[in-house]
Amino acid sequence: MSCNLKKKEKMIIPLKNIVLFSIICILFLFNYKTEINAKTITGKNGKNLTWKIEDGVLTLSGKGAMKGCGHKKMKWYGEFDCYYENKKDWWEDYQYEIKSVVIEEGVTNIAPHAFSQLPNAKTIIIPSSVKAIGHQAFEGSGFQKIVIPDSVTFIEEAAFICCYDLENVQLPSNMKAIPDAMFGTCRSLKEIRIPQTVKSIGECAFTYCKNLEKVNWEGKSKLQKIGREAFAVCN
Repeated sequence: MSCNLKKKEKMIIPLKNIVLFSIICILFLFNYKTEINAKTITGKNGKNLTWKIEDGVLTLSGKGAMKGCGHKKMKWYGEFDCYYENKKDWWEDYQYEIKSVVIEEGVTNIAPHAFSQLPNAKTIIIPSSVKAIGHQAFEGSGFQKIVIPDSVTFIEEAAFICCYDLENVQLPSNMKAIPDAMFGTCRSLKEIRIPQTVKSIGECAFTYCKNLEKVNWEGKSKLQKIGREAFAVCN
């Protein structure tokens, strides 16, 4: 009997060590993540804009246009091979720490891929100084609601493609066209209000919006053209 107890005691000792080691690792990872969220990270975007990440909030400040990433256009709508000339211009290395985005008054555009692949970002503020939104600007991010101000007169294709959590979008009241693949695969989008000024809806604009149930047309619609598979695989 005593021999069996000694064997059990020998097994208990390494088991305690394993549990203690696991607890230490968890505490280390928690403290590391806390340090990342607590410190302020800063950078520049081009000549006129600066950005900082503080407590999970990405803030873009200054006057003028954002510097976009270089790209080569591919065959399918919204597919671009994106590369960065200077990674310090961007916040790519901190994409999982960003919880919300604030663009301050004075910024005049949202560059291609600017806020793409931010899975934990849920809110964004776009000021009335913004005039244009580049391709795939929000691709694959976690934003739930986006209000596009009336100052925006130009939006490139696939701007919101694969925003799986996007539930509510307010389009500019003077919008002329909904570009190709603008909301492709936005599977949480249930309703969209289209301004009466819209004359065309591009190809695959709402394709694979599986939960889209209602399209509201404001006033006397000026719509003239709906592109191929614009509403394919919708509810």
